[in-house]
Amino acid sequence: NGRTLQVYGLPFGWTAVEPGEDQTGLRLRLPVTVGFLDFRAADVIETGLPGRVDSVSFVPGVEFAFVLAERWQLLPYLQAGLSTASEPDVESDLLGAGVRAERVFVAGEFEALYAGAATYSRVEYHGGTLPDDDFLRLRNSLEFKRPAGFSLGDHPIEYGLFATLDVFADPPTGPTTGIDVPRTQLETGVVFGARPEWRVWKIPLPRVGLSYRFAGDLS
Repeated sequence: NGRTLQVYGLPFGWTAVEPGEDQTGLRLRLPVTVGFLDFRAADVIETGLPGRVDSVSFVPGVEFAFVLAERWQLLPYLQAGLSTASEPDVESDLLGAGVRAERVFVAGEFEALYAGAATYSRVEYHGGTLPDDDFLRLRNSLEFKRPAGFSLGDHPIEYGLFATLDVFADPPTGPTTGIDVPRTQLETGVVFGARPEWRVWKIPLPRVGLSYRFAGDLS
């Protein structure tokens, strides 16, 4: 109905067992998202933080890590959870499953990472007015990172260049907006971080960056 929703993802997680050649790794995936209706980040300066959260989702799960030959890792996962919202007809159950393969290698002066993944996601609405939906996404991505040549405190800064190609089989649709998701999308950008990474109360801080996604009306 012409309103906007901003969603912020908080990719919480905890590695219970580090992977090794003779040991399967185990990581708990604990992602949380919070959404705000008709809110812009710039509004904080004038009106402060929003008075309420309009949507919250929590989709816990487990991810296993298998170390393969020549710097390859295989990472299957499964997670399930729910989403609640101030609009009752969009409350939903959420399911996700997938497998990712990663390989670290050296490309000239860069440390490189390739990751390929197949991801399945499903949403089931409680209200009954919106249709349930699911999709399968195939992703291939490359990142090249190297030291930036300066430090902040005792943390050397590094930068990375990345590109991600997504292909959706039966892409999800926007039942309330009528916007279709393009089957193929490309995102590319630059990201900055520190090595060793910054931590707050032993929690690693994410890297920051800027990217652009080529995705038709959703670009």
